[in-house]
Amino acid sequence: MNNPYLQEYQAWIKEHTFYPSKNDTSYLHRFSYEKCSKDGSIWNLPCYEYNIREQLTKKYSWAIPTEEAITTLLKYSPIIEVGAGTGYWASLVKQAGGDIVVSDIAPPISRKNIYHLGVKHQFWPINEYLIATGDEAAAAFSERTLFTCWPPFEGGYAGNMLRAYSGNTVIYVGEGQNGCTGDDDFHFQLAEEWNWIGSVYLPSWPSVHDYMMVYHRKEK
Repeated sequence: MNNPYLQEYQAWIKEHTFYPSKNDTSYLHRFSYEKCSKDGSIWNLPCYEYNIREQLTKKYSWAIPTEEAITTLLKYSPIIEVGAGTGYWASLVKQAGGDIVVSDIAPPISRKNIYHLGVKHQFWPINEYLIATGDEAAAAFSERTLFTCWPPFEGGYAGNMLRAYSGNTVIYVGEGQNGCTGDDDFHFQLAEEWNWIGSVYLPSWPSVHDYMMVYHRKEK
């Protein structure tokens, strides 16, 4: 699978990760840092890390897809992706042979998408976008699996989208409740009306804790 976002992310992490000796604390004075619990490594986080993340999230997506994540989406195809942004995730699904409808109220190239300002390229043809709000797209394609990646936590967008969806499977990429994705109503609905089926680990930027989570609607 051709996944340049993951490749750029991995190259950056490799360049900015180091392994101090057990008693070495000198890095505390030289870097802002995060401990990586799995292997004891330290991520060197100079201020420009946040600029790099901003550049790549605008260019590609808020979340970094992996082969396992795309394979999971294929398992639940056909899909309606709501709030698709640049269409990066959808392009990988299509590349892998999946059936996906792409929707966004303001594709980035339209210059009306505040999350991808300045983007001059997108990964899904502009004429193949369904131009619709989240709730409109979710309601119109409820026979498909609903996929949403980093829905905003403000404005009621995520909660309205999920409430409008009458289908049985949701795949959500983002953080948990009280994180920076999805509003309170969205997370309340997931907790009350949906069964968590499983999660897929995603590589993430420092201080970001997003995963892919699969839900099936509870039987009434």
